[in-house]
Amino acid sequence: MVSRRASQHAPNPTGVFRARDRRPGLRILIVDHRVPEPDRDAGSLRITEMLRMLVDLGHAPTFVAARGDAVQPHTDALQQLGVEVMYGLASIDEYIQDHLAHLDLIVICRGLLALRHLPRLVALRDRPAIVFDTVDLHHLRAERLAALEPTREHLADAAAMKATELRLARSSDRVWVTSAYEAELLRREGLPTPIDIVPTIHRAHTSPSPFRERRDLVFVGNFEHPPNEDAALHFATDVFPAVRAVLPGVRFLIVGPGPTRAVKALASDAVRVLGHVPDLDALLDTTRVSVAPLRYGAGLKGKIGQALARGACR
Repeated sequence: MVSRRASQHAPNPTGVFRARDRRPGLRILIVDHRVPEPDRDAGSLRITEMLRMLVDLGHAPTFVAARGDAVQPHTDALQQLGVEVMYGLASIDEYIQDHLAHLDLIVICRGLLALRHLPRLVALRDRPAIVFDTVDLHHLRAERLAALEPTREHLADAAAMKATELRLARSSDRVWVTSAYEAELLRREGLPTPIDIVPTIHRAHTSPSPFRERRDLVFVGNFEHPPNEDAALHFATDVFPAVRAVLPGVRFLIVGPGPTRAVKALASDAVRVLGHVPDLDALLDTTRVSVAPLRYGAGLKGKIGQALARGACR
């Protein structure tokens, strides 16, 4: 991996960017589509925990949001951790070029964002190492949707997305994936780029609530992500009635921001559509079983890891 280390003390004005932060580690720039909201989606929780760990290790991370303004209280929370947060930039590429000499590592998250910025960055001279963080392999999710609904459009989307992600992976210096399965998929494609597994990150609860004090089933998902709507509808209509027949008093709790009209229509005495729950851990502490009936998707499911961390998967 290419790496440049600057002195802790700036010998001239050009070193002010580095001298303002005397942490001994690397200056790492991470670019994602928006300021992470760890209480709303697993990708945000993963990158927040990554940033926390980088700070704890003595590195100096800067997070750049490709779109949107400061999202509070999440921007303040990252800054309190010691993360520099940039948002509302006129040009991310210009910002990176202006600070290129002071960076040791650049991480570009997600295929669509990498497609916009990575080709220009890898062409720069005297640049630091560039990591393509897939977050999950979008083409794998598209292929699974095409297998479920084999329309010409879905098949074409999957093929185009695969070609794009493989091209980005080959042109970067390293690739991050969230699971060993996806790492093996890339290796089978003959990818020469080094691959690292950076999974979802959850803090285990050391004293989970006893099983006898828990009740109900829960599904967690951000409904901006289409597979979550499909999963909630599938479980509520095709699976839950059979569960309810055996356990008449059990309820199915659907949790997550942005429930669609179809998901809201599931609401009944037996199915509760709760929407966004800011303190998800408190809810998981009272739930017996977390379900993840995804019919298509990719990556490592944060809903599963978080439920396991709270003792809600048995």
